[in-house]
Amino acid sequence: MSEEKRRWQRWQKVAWAAPFVLLALVGVLMGLRRPWVEPVPGVRIKMTRPFVRESSLGPESAYRLLLEAVELPIGAEESPSGGGMAGPELTPATAEEQGQVWQGGWTDALEKLPVHPWPRQPPPKRKNGGAAGSGETGKDTTDISPEGPWTLAQYRDIQRLRGLYEPKFAILDRALAAPNPQVPTADSVDFLLPYLSKVRQMARWLSVSAQCKAAEGDADGARKDIERMLDMADVVCRGGCLINHLVGIACDAIAADLTWRLATRRELSMPILRELAHSFLAHADGAEPFVEAIRSEAMFTSIVPELYRKASFDFLGGSTFAVPDPLSKSAFAFAFLAGSTPTTTAANLEACYQHLVAIADKPYSAKTQGEYGQFLGETLSPRRSAMQIVLSTRDPVGYILASMMIPALDRAHGKAAQRDAILRGMALFLAVQAYEKEHGAPPERLNQLVPEYLPRVPNDPFDGKPFRYLPGSVPGLPPKAWAVYSIGEDFTDDGGKAQSVGSPRNGRTTNPDLVWPSQDYPK
Repeated sequence: MSEEKRRWQRWQKVAWAAPFVLLALVGVLMGLRRPWVEPVPGVRIKMTRPFVRESSLGPESAYRLLLEAVELPIGAEESPSGGGMAGPELTPATAEEQGQVWQGGWTDALEKLPVHPWPRQPPPKRKNGGAAGSGETGKDTTDISPEGPWTLAQYRDIQRLRGLYEPKFAILDRALAAPNPQVPTADSVDFLLPYLSKVRQMARWLSVSAQCKAAEGDADGARKDIERMLDMADVVCRGGCLINHLVGIACDAIAADLTWRLATRRELSMPILRELAHSFLAHADGAEPFVEAIRSEAMFTSIVPELYRKASFDFLGGSTFAVPDPLSKSAFAFAFLAGSTPTTTAANLEACYQHLVAIADKPYSAKTQGEYGQFLGETLSPRRSAMQIVLSTRDPVGYILASMMIPALDRAHGKAAQRDAILRGMALFLAVQAYEKEHGAPPERLNQLVPEYLPRVPNDPFDGKPFRYLPGSVPGLPPKAWAVYSIGEDFTDDGGKAQSVGSPRNGRTTNPDLVWPSQDYPK
């Protein structure tokens, strides 16, 4: 046998053996891979509320009525001068030239009302920057910016919108009074939530409406608008995913900010102050637990087979974890070689949510927030490259999906605790002001409010201790000012220091504490 023939036979043997060697190497490699997450025995990720599909909710359900109520009223999108209220923002000069009523839309009123309360009488029409004129001709050339005083055209436009929104309030009341109020839970990548932006817009309009009513002497009407905001915030959280909860938290914050403003302007009577104090505390007690938001997010595991069918990671719309489409399809095509199948991916994501549910079910604290960071750091390390994930991780598809979704939940528990602080803090603030209105001076201690003004002094959600109270000497305010406050997300009692009311932020800076004072801070 010639040397050439022997060489050919050796190559044939190598060629036959190569696939088996490759399979053996793949088997060894798969055996060396570690699971990226382990299940937590005994932790339930199923939602406490029954899962409800959108298709199963009838026309008289809270959800369907809510959708109808928050839809923009016909005619509300246009100002009487013909300028689109939701159109591009204009400079005051350009807006005047076009006869525009608002610089950015009726939401300008939310910036205007804190500085220029709603006028009881129509403001005079001014022409060419001069004295008030009587007639309807000519351009209203006064400042239309949010910081400027009310113009006659703006006043009339708000009155027009009040008439358009009034029938919507009746529908909203039906939605909030419907039995077993609940929204459907997102269970598909195609389930969109555009109604949530409309819910938030309705909360903004309710704030405008309440301030108008209070200025006109209808304090009870203002109270009803505040109650609508609080009830609407509750409904959108029930059965909803995390974004529902965040919108509900935003609505609660709008309601609290509005209520503080009306109370400090002395536009609410003592009985209404007491009634709202009880209402804010009741909504704090009845708020949907944050752990339910995590459980609703865990519904994502049910759509894993859908993602495998689509062979795409593009389900978040603008995710920072962008995967090119060809690479995505290749990854799903060969995913089984790396241990990724619909079953294993769903199981691993369920295990991941078990860890999150176990943490979210605890009272919020510095230790709780640290547990989120520890879990994310150990499980989804941002320092691992794509090649490291594929070579060392069993089920890399599940790992990638978790890396796209889970980090967004990191600070969400703090937002929920902030919501609880806002509702409880506002309840206390209103009770103290009601006491002051009745007795001529604020109480020396918060326990003097119990039981006449509140059933109990609520605890600060950031440390579990009773809310702090300053009967005087509030930092940054005159000596006679008083305040109630929460220690906030830094978990440190800074003695009631802040520069803005009831918010962790003051523009670009951070407020050390969450404070509700008896008067506003100097600007």
